[in-house]
Amino acid sequence: MGRDLLLTNVTLYWVTGTANAANRSYFERAREPRRVTERIAVPTGVALTAEPVQRPPRERAERSYADIRRWVDLPRGSHFAAAEAPDALAEELRVFFRLFRATARG
Repeated sequence: MGRDLLLTNVTLYWVTGTANAANRSYFERAREPRRVTERIAVPTGVALTAEPVQRPPRERAERSYADIRRWVDLPRGSHFAAAEAPDALAEELRVFFRLFRATARG
């Protein structure tokens, strides 16, 4: 991530007063881990980055998500994939939603 993009992101969080938003989420999750009590039935796409902390085994994800339509490894990018590999992430989103466009047309 280049310096300009980094400064743009920091500035957006700072001027909108949302710089602490993620910290609250991390704090609450540490105090009370989220538990999915019902399987999520909406069609789901999973685009994994090379960052090991965000790589759940598919078998684990399938316990919570009943309809995983796509499961792919992005060729690059990590925690900020939208900034680090926007073309790869955008293409994956296109491929995922194209599945529904074809179905909707009949």
